[in-house]
Amino acid sequence: MLTLWLMIRLAGTLGHASAHGDHDSHGGWLGDAYIAVAKPVLKSRARAWTFLVLVGVATIISLGLIYTRHVTVKLLPFDNKTELQVVVDLPEGSSVEATDRVLQHVVGRLAAVPALHRSRNMGQFSAMLA
Repeated sequence: MLTLWLMIRLAGTLGHASAHGDHDSHGGWLGDAYIAVAKPVLKSRARAWTFLVLVGVATIISLGLIYTRHVTVKLLPFDNKTELQVVVDLPEGSSVEATDRVLQHVVGRLAAVPALHRSRNMGQFSAMLA
């Protein structure tokens, strides 16, 4: 809506002939639909300001949904890492040797992936202290 209004203000009216000599073209059916929606909104200054205020309020409400965590926003990470981390969680009491066997099996399966250039196996454990 704002684009059409600004174009009319800066370039004049829509009555100019196009480069192809087509005097009645407003952009086909899509242009006609756009003009059918835009004309009532831009009919008066009050309607235009009302529309602008409603768009502003809708924008603030949608940003508020992000702030109140009603909507989850997933952004891309800051760094473009080319690594993949696989976490293996074995049952409590599993030995380090059993963990290493599972990790070696996972590495063996992943070795068949053509995009994988190298792998690193880090068998770690966590202890809960009371």
